[in-house]
Amino acid sequence: MFAMLVGYSVPGWAEWIAPALGTVMYLWGGWPFLAGALSELRTRKPGMMLLIALAWFFHR
Repeated sequence: MFAMLVGYSVPGWAEWIAPALGTVMYLWGGWPFLAGALSELRTRKPGMMLLIALAWFFHR
C-alpha cells in the first residue's frame, strides 16, 4: 500500500515475502497460546489459552 503511494512497484519475486514473514511471526508469537489451546483441548477443559488462540485465529 505504501509503495503505491510513492509510485514504487514491488518486484514479482518479492510478493511472497510478506505472507511468509506474517506466517512465521504468527506462529512464533502465538506459540504459547496455540500450545496451551491444544493442551486444553486434549484435557477437555477449555480456558483462557483456548479463548486467546481462537480470537487470534479468527481475528483476520
